[in-house]
Amino acid sequence: VTLGLIYGGIYQLGMNQASIQDRIGLLSLIIIGATNMAVAGTIRSFPKEKAIVSNEIASKMYSTLPYFVSKAISEIPLIGIFQTMFGVLIYPLTGLQKGRFKNFLGLTTLHVIAAEAVGLLIGSVSPTSDFALALFPPIIVLSIIFDGKNICCVRLLSFLPSFLPGRPVGRFVQNNGWIPSRRNGP
Repeated sequence: VTLGLIYGGIYQLGMNQASIQDRIGLLSLIIIGATNMAVAGTIRSFPKEKAIVSNEIASKMYSTLPYFVSKAISEIPLIGIFQTMFGVLIYPLTGLQKGRFKNFLGLTTLHVIAAEAVGLLIGSVSPTSDFALALFPPIIVLSIIFDGKNICCVRLLSFLPSFLPGRPVGRFVQNNGWIPSRRNGP
């Protein structure tokens, strides 16, 4: 809620060409902020759960895949509620394009689910939550810097490129069907 109010106080977007860079800046901040919050929340809690889950998997109560799928599915309603609260605040405060709220909400929610999966991955390979928190900044920063454009194999490891193009395309598709592409820009 606080982050939505801060972004709403900073960004007042128009519907003209001059506001395109501001929109991309805002949408990038939303993506990076959602990534940080989702990954940090997951990696703090999962190493503590890992001992319990490891014992239950060892006693053959269930296997790894059903655990991760059920954990992801069980968190979807909470993610949806938080993303809806954030979206309801930030969308009108910043003046994002009317009629695209469902796209915004869908992309934001999917992004948070993917970011939580990355947090689960970091937490699962970390022996302690302190170690997981130490891995968090380099992984996120490298994912932002090398979003797949610079090194071909990094694109497979980075989860941000999946969402960076989706945000502006979801915003800039106009009634006449124009979709920005790499050919239209520099």
